[in-house]
Amino acid sequence: MLATQAYELTREEFHKAVKAAAPYRGGRRLAAATVVLTAVSHAAFLYLGSPPSPLMPAAAAVLVILAVAVPPLITAQVYRAARGEGEGRCVLDGGGVACHGAEEVQRMPWSAVTGFRETDEMVVLLLRHGLKQGLLAVPKRVLTGPGEAELLGAVLDERIGRG
Repeated sequence: MLATQAYELTREEFHKAVKAAAPYRGGRRLAAATVVLTAVSHAAFLYLGSPPSPLMPAAAAVLVILAVAVPPLITAQVYRAARGEGEGRCVLDGGGVACHGAEEVQRMPWSAVTGFRETDEMVVLLLRHGLKQGLLAVPKRVLTGPGEAELLGAVLDERIGRG
């Protein structure tokens, strides 16, 4: 069993965790591909002498706005919600991961942890419960015991492997 000290993520740590988990990477690629496809089809219409539809650039603009502007808004909203819960701590044991907040305990079996990312400053667990996806960031600053950061990495490698 491995238990962390009580901690609350800073805004910077939260953004680093989201960046490490990279949940929105595909949306930005889709937006870029949409812009390229729209430009190519627009050029093809002009080359063939037909007037291009004004809906195509408008649809591309909407997709770009959704892919670029909405994810940071969602991230900020999730951070505000998590910050309101106060300090918490995590416990990893044979049954899974438990998050102890100020008022409740959330328990997730190992099957809900789909992978993890490790950076110099933190370990980010990738979670899935039904259709919901989430992440759990554990800053290495709260792993103060001798070798706890290495132990956490070894436990996660053994249980779920790198995601």
